[in-house]
Amino acid sequence: MSDGNWVVADFGDDGRWRNGIAFAQKMERLDFGDTIKLLANRHGIASAEQVDSMFAPKFSSSDAKPDQPNGHWEFEYLDEVPESWLKILFADKVWAYIEYKYRNVAGEAERKEEVLKELREILLKQHWHALSSYTMIKDRKATKIESAEYYPIFCIEETTRKGDKDVTFRKIYQPKAAKKKNRFFYNGDFDPKFLHGLMQAEKMFQELQDEKAAEEPTEKKDDDDNEVKLEEIIYCTGGSDALNLSALGYYAVYPASEYFRMDPRLLKKLFSLAKNVYTCPDLDETGQRQNFKLCMDPEDERYLDIKVVELPAALQEHRDNYDRPCKDVRDYLKYYKAKDFRNLVKSAREFRFWDMHKAMDKNGSVKMKFGRPVYEYKLSNERVYKFLQRNGFYRHMISDDVEEFIHISGNLVQVVKAPAIKGFLVDFLRERFFPEELINLVHRSPQLNEASFSALDTIDLNFTDYEKTEQYMFFKNGTWRIDTNGIEVLKPADVKRKVWESKILPWSPTKLPPMFTITQDKETGDFDIEIHNQECLFFRFLINTSRIFWRKEFEDNLVGKSQEEQDEYHQAHRFDIAGPNLADHEIRIQKMHLMNKIYAIGYLMHRYKNPSRPWCVFSMDDKKSEDGLSHGGSGKSIFGKAVSYFKTTVNFDGRDNDLFKDKHVFERVNRQTDLLIFDDAGKYFAFERLFSIITGDLVVNPKGKSHITLTFNETGKMLISTNFTPTELSPTVLRRLLFTGFSDFYHVSNNGEYNETHQPFNDFNKNLFDDFTPNEWNLFINFMAQCCQAFLVHEKIEAPMENMNARNLQSVMGVSFLMWAESYFSEESGRRDAFVPVHVALEDYKRECGVKMITTQGFNQKVKAFAQLKNLINGPKELLNKDGRIAKYYDALEFDNRNKKWFRPGNKKTTNFYYLQTPGKELTENICDPTKGDEPPLPSVPEEQYDF
Repeated sequence: MSDGNWVVADFGDDGRWRNGIAFAQKMERLDFGDTIKLLANRHGIASAEQVDSMFAPKFSSSDAKPDQPNGHWEFEYLDEVPESWLKILFADKVWAYIEYKYRNVAGEAERKEEVLKELREILLKQHWHALSSYTMIKDRKATKIESAEYYPIFCIEETTRKGDKDVTFRKIYQPKAAKKKNRFFYNGDFDPKFLHGLMQAEKMFQELQDEKAAEEPTEKKDDDDNEVKLEEIIYCTGGSDALNLSALGYYAVYPASEYFRMDPRLLKKLFSLAKNVYTCPDLDETGQRQNFKLCMDPEDERYLDIKVVELPAALQEHRDNYDRPCKDVRDYLKYYKAKDFRNLVKSAREFRFWDMHKAMDKNGSVKMKFGRPVYEYKLSNERVYKFLQRNGFYRHMISDDVEEFIHISGNLVQVVKAPAIKGFLVDFLRERFFPEELINLVHRSPQLNEASFSALDTIDLNFTDYEKTEQYMFFKNGTWRIDTNGIEVLKPADVKRKVWESKILPWSPTKLPPMFTITQDKETGDFDIEIHNQECLFFRFLINTSRIFWRKEFEDNLVGKSQEEQDEYHQAHRFDIAGPNLADHEIRIQKMHLMNKIYAIGYLMHRYKNPSRPWCVFSMDDKKSEDGLSHGGSGKSIFGKAVSYFKTTVNFDGRDNDLFKDKHVFERVNRQTDLLIFDDAGKYFAFERLFSIITGDLVVNPKGKSHITLTFNETGKMLISTNFTPTELSPTVLRRLLFTGFSDFYHVSNNGEYNETHQPFNDFNKNLFDDFTPNEWNLFINFMAQCCQAFLVHEKIEAPMENMNARNLQSVMGVSFLMWAESYFSEESGRRDAFVPVHVALEDYKRECGVKMITTQGFNQKVKAFAQLKNLINGPKELLNKDGRIAKYYDALEFDNRNKKWFRPGNKKTTNFYYLQTPGKELTENICDPTKGDEPPLPSVPEEQYDF
């Protein structure tokens, strides 16, 4: 440019020339002052202190003067509002609109001056004045706050009538206050019912009347077409919005405080001044709720005639100065043009969904009935749909080709049918006592049917009641949010989550203090639990199902005690996880079982699925079974039932061996399913069929419908309860399971193994859950929520696995193999710590146990399980070849079925061997020779005969 400044224009955009600051302001989407601050910091133009001083007020304090009383305020005004302040108040597109008005003014400086002049006049008309400072006198101290170049302070002065006199109050507005709560405050005789801008609208209305009166009179018509009013009045939420709309040529009003209410008298006044009354609510939940309350106010029918200017939801994708989603008119005019807002005004619709006019007879006269005019009514489809949507009715897509009607009330969502939607309209009119003719019109209207309601907008709702570190629980009386810090009871206005009506839990609980505390030693990693309150019956149940050493505590360690002493101990420690009759290590094991169950419950209560923790809870008996059989009755099903009270659950019969042969097995599972329970799974339950579902997607194939794929996150968590163990505990299985072990504290007496049958009813004298009192339900709800909180706090808490591993290994082997192996590989047999030919051992097992069919691979698995159970090393690393086998080039051995003995045919061959090593014992070269009967093993063979 001629003055040495550089400018840039983007002719692919608006083609306007901009200097560096204006260009940065456009690109960074910042206010003028914030852009200056950004550039100064980015390019080191000034020190941080210098830059900050431009954006913060200056505070000073001194002793009050003798004539300055406490409570006194003093104001110092600026003669002219600085340009930098105007840049802060008025949005970018408002500047562009005003600048365009003066495009024909010659000279850039002259055009700029006209723009500034108009904006300053707008402030003056709205009673806004610029302050250089204000001073407050308190406790004989005078505190002075001074404005800065980019820290404006405005004083809005208003006069209101109180009693028989006019009084003045001031609103001090600091738009750049660091904290939102400090942006404005009042001074003087404040009127919370005051409506800013009304005085200006009344003045303009009167000017229109005076102009009309000066014109030639015209013929008066019944419909008052000759009445002169303002085109519109827009009711805004704040002064900043009102200023920007005033700059665009609208008459805007805004309330003095949050306690303001648009009463019918004032509403009538607005309609008397303007042809149309609009609201332009903020996009946040509070703004939308307050606007709905206003337009649906039943006190006066005219509230329904307020037209609502709806800002686009996309505006909230931008952030304001406080890093919150943009929500109001000023934010809108930062990104959208003035003509865009005019289009919003054109498309604004009122809540009234019908039109009415006086009925005319064939002579053109108004029809009368009972001395009153008769009205005709006509529905507006567009406004019917808009009214329904404003009252929460939408379409919701279940799948690409299936939809349903829903109703949203607050955060509650329910599925509705078309007749219910029409019924809502009828009920609304009846409750407001509208004329029978209008209600009959709704009844008879062919437009209000299922096909017509398909014109309702679709809405995509997020029903997730969780985040990675939090879980929501929705009750009839409120909502609980659970996170790592604890449990918070939320007010309805603070609940941002939508929830299906079917998922509202049917209780009204009261939050209770923590019933337990789980801690972890930072050095050792060991967990511990402190129990504060065990009144919850289910908590007591979990304690008892974790008492692995109950027989030792209640039977063995009470031998020699009198019956009275035994009864006294039983009564004192009925629900004690750390009874004094146990050793410290036994108490620690029981506590780990209890904490593991609490953790597993918390895992199931938290709906979020973490890809790094894709577990299926596997509940099984902890008792080491000597016979390898299933006993049950330990309470595992109650564990799953407890969680199902809080989570949408689909149950499967785990005893059905053909369960997964049904291609529709998962047809009851959908996106609302939180938990899949496979109860009482049998010995041969096909657990591997769930592998891909636990860590991946689930394909649901409903009968007669298209299949649906639920993603990993959409698929509920899983719980398996069983009296048996998994058929294997490979790493693939282990990383998918979260084991919970149940003691046999609760048991059924079979074959005299126990002195008596003992079930939960014996402890509580009632059925868990079914017979709960309101107080017991409250305790139970709090306990389950606290379990969820414990899960969010801690890493994986595993159950002690010794007994469960033993049961699994016994299951893999089977009782007959275990009895055979304990004899065949005993220390006395000479086959431990020695080389045993695989085919020799296999043949012996088949003959001794009457087994006709078993593969070498299956036999190897049993030998491996036996070695693990007995803590033996199955194949020391030093002996293994590259294939992981022990192989020697050795004399061939064959079995003579007729004579039932082994013999050597005379040749040599590569033979596979077992070697079960006792830990700590040195390797030997002994090879068991079955041709010698019970004779000791043969001496070793030369090393060169090994098949490495």
